[in-house]
Amino acid sequence: MTANAAAASLDFDLRDLIDGAVLLASTANAVMQLARPAVGYGVLESTVESGKTMRHPFRRIRNTITYVSVALMGTEEERAYYRRQVNRSHALVRSAADSPVSYNAFDPRLQLWVAACLYRGGLDVHSRLHGPPDEATADAIYRECRRLGTTLQVPEHMWPADRAAFDRYWASAMAELRIDPPVRDYLDRLMMLDYLPRPFGTALGPVNRFLTTGFLPPPFREQMQLHWTERDQRQFDFLIQVVASVNRLLPAPVSRFPFNASLQDLRLQMMRNRLMQLGLTVTPRSVRKTNTFLYQTVRGTRPEPGAPSCFGSARRHRSRLVSGWRSHGRERPRGSCRSSPPRARSGDPAARSVRCLSTA
Repeated sequence: MTANAAAASLDFDLRDLIDGAVLLASTANAVMQLARPAVGYGVLESTVESGKTMRHPFRRIRNTITYVSVALMGTEEERAYYRRQVNRSHALVRSAADSPVSYNAFDPRLQLWVAACLYRGGLDVHSRLHGPPDEATADAIYRECRRLGTTLQVPEHMWPADRAAFDRYWASAMAELRIDPPVRDYLDRLMMLDYLPRPFGTALGPVNRFLTTGFLPPPFREQMQLHWTERDQRQFDFLIQVVASVNRLLPAPVSRFPFNASLQDLRLQMMRNRLMQLGLTVTPRSVRKTNTFLYQTVRGTRPEPGAPSCFGSARRHRSRLVSGWRSHGRERPRGSCRSSPPRARSGDPAARSVRCLSTA
């Protein structure tokens, strides 16, 4: 759906504007975030193993994608769940006595800056691919994007009230930009994809550096000491036009990838945790085959007993879902069900029977 079409709808849904092509500017957004010294040194000196891009690049990227997905498209329950996960990592990110600057990952001012960069960078990519949104859509996007900050420790009142207030905040924040040599060296390695195996980094690094430089606003290019000419700008504009043309031909689920897939993966993780708390053992195959039922379970909307579903009755759901009751020393619950072993002939009705056992 285009931006104008979304604005015409009374029920604005930001999911209609989510675009996986925004990841082309992911490195540029990282540069913008780390251009604030407290954020830059916080990332550079972090002791959180899973957050080290050079050691675990795909895990780090996946975590960021999941955070953006759950903040913009998730429910309150899902945002609270992921906030707890992020808080566990952020608890270890704080400055030491010998750190060049003081920082704390729970500082709402730093989180506001990171959220502002995500909003500003995402809107810039969307405008390049689809054209600038009209005023109504731009206001709606801005209101929804406040969750990029409020999902963590940014209180509602800290997020600028409207786009004009945000522009003033952004202009004032430009005065605080400073990329010191250690942070610049780290970002140079990030742009050249040094975290990839050498053949891939050598081939794709210059391309990523060109895209990153093109997406960066001029103040950030100056801090990174990146050279950019009018010829570079023309080549960059042409490349973005090609990407936009291809992106318009993609079906919505494909164009939203990997944000939609990351959100679905988080929901499956929540479902597994909920089922483990209930004492159930779930196999990967049963999770895949009963996705709908699992989602209803974790949301507290389990089907009525005997209600039909895409895989059969609720009782049969339970027999497929639970690969044997691991009661941890307790007896099998009364009335629990299990599927009978399949017969040699798949067409035999007995092969699909469900036998209920009673421990009475």
